[in-house]
Amino acid sequence: MLDRSLSAEFESYRKTLASDEAKRAFDEKIERLLSRHGVDYVRGFVAALREAS
Repeated sequence: MLDRSLSAEFESYRKTLASDEAKRAFDEKIERLLSRHGVDYVRGFVAALREAS
């Protein structure tokens, strides 16, 4: 499970996802990226997703 502060930070993008399955997949992807690359990378990744949508 994502840290509560990070969950809140990414919630605006997460709300754009249509299904619970897509939200779970997003959370899992974010957790994998956090463990591999760190929080700054993930913030950039989510910012890019927001810009692309």
